[in-house]
Amino acid sequence: MRIDEQLELFLTALIEEFQERRPSDLDFSNLVDLSAPTQMYGLTLPAGTGVSCVIHVAHDPSGSSALARVLRFADREDLEAALERRAVTFGGNELPMRDVIPGEWTTDHSILEQAAIELARGAERPIEVEPGRFAVHGQRIVMTDPPGARWTAFYREPLPPLAEALRLLGRAHRSDQPSVTEALVESPRQAAIAAFAEPPLWFGDPPEPTPVETARGQTLTSKIQAWDDDIVATRPISGVDVFVTRKGRVTAVTDDSSLGADLLNQVFAALDRGGIVQLAAGRDDLIEITDLDTHTGAMRGYASAVSDRNQRMDGIRARTRTMTPYTQLVLLPEDCATQALSIAEACHSDEVNRTRSLRLADARTLREKGHDTEAFIVAWALIENWVEQTFDGFWRGSGKTRSGTPPMQWSAAQRSDLLLAADELTQAEFDAIDKLRRFRNRIVHDLRNAAASDSEECLRVAGTLCQLPACETEGAKTTMFGTIF
Repeated sequence: MRIDEQLELFLTALIEEFQERRPSDLDFSNLVDLSAPTQMYGLTLPAGTGVSCVIHVAHDPSGSSALARVLRFADREDLEAALERRAVTFGGNELPMRDVIPGEWTTDHSILEQAAIELARGAERPIEVEPGRFAVHGQRIVMTDPPGARWTAFYREPLPPLAEALRLLGRAHRSDQPSVTEALVESPRQAAIAAFAEPPLWFGDPPEPTPVETARGQTLTSKIQAWDDDIVATRPISGVDVFVTRKGRVTAVTDDSSLGADLLNQVFAALDRGGIVQLAAGRDDLIEITDLDTHTGAMRGYASAVSDRNQRMDGIRARTRTMTPYTQLVLLPEDCATQALSIAEACHSDEVNRTRSLRLADARTLREKGHDTEAFIVAWALIENWVEQTFDGFWRGSGKTRSGTPPMQWSAAQRSDLLLAADELTQAEFDAIDKLRRFRNRIVHDLRNAAASDSEECLRVAGTLCQLPACETEGAKTTMFGTIF
């Protein structure tokens, strides 16, 4: 490895250009904030006809206002040797990767080590760029103290003028002017919202290693990591194309993050109700794709927060050596992905089931994360809503509304009593609801905490009453550390 002086000079000048002559007609997100103080630490590796690089953007208040340090690895072997030593050479001195970049890190890998891992993966699938282009195709928040960002990019020398590079990184905010970024891009970019399944999923037959590959140290995990992701099922939902990839990434082709999140979570919820545990994707779990290949599903540009869920951009957790609640990988038949999309469409197109499906998924996610009291309250809200909706339907059916008699403001207990008397509830259903209602009152009025068994029972009753469709997941298998069970 050696110091990449040319890229160091370019990045230092880019920081200074941003701080001193930032274009007034452009907006820059927090992922592209180069205000003082800013330090950039980069790793580069030759890839295809250009150079692949990963850049960490730091804002250490005790550091320089404009600093760039970049190491260039000669080849993949050079990079892997540094990862093996967990150290790099700066100024003739061998330094542990953990000591190179300041800031507290929240995983078992240091910031620089994680960047090196990402560099190795990105170099396997280089993006072709024209000479004189610096194409940043991935940006993520890095939860250090203070927060930073990580860029993944490809470039071909000579490096572009600083003003052009800034315009590619910013966004025009004047609606009466065309976006300069769009003018510099050869073809329109397709935006999308995506999230990986959690726990991880694989659709279809796994690429099991042959005996020879096993003898060479390859495992199912390593083969899956190296596998190029591909689309296994696609379906339009409410006019939005949604597809599922082999590695469990669900993508909604829309730039509306709220709608996209709802569609993704409908798919995860359909699988979860079928007995395959799937957590709802939160705001920090979403991947905002800025350049989607709609034919292959590949993410050519994206931005996302660093969370446990999206640390594994290759579809399986990058930190396989770390014990987590989800070190397993579930293998499902491909038709499960098709089923999940079909059920997601059915739920999303029904006004009542749309909300119930997402709310039940939220409750199950809370319980899975150990928040039993919160899970109980969300699940109880579903039960109370079901009682209210069922009672209103019974009241209308009895002719009361036709006679002009409005429904009274009865409590959930009174409604349940009346539904039992009218044979709209079985005695078993009534007893289960009544028991949960009494416990809900203790939570609200006496600040009681729910145990795991309480939230599990509340979720069971809510799921039974709502009667939402679920995937058939027969044939599912579970793997751990490369072994199929």
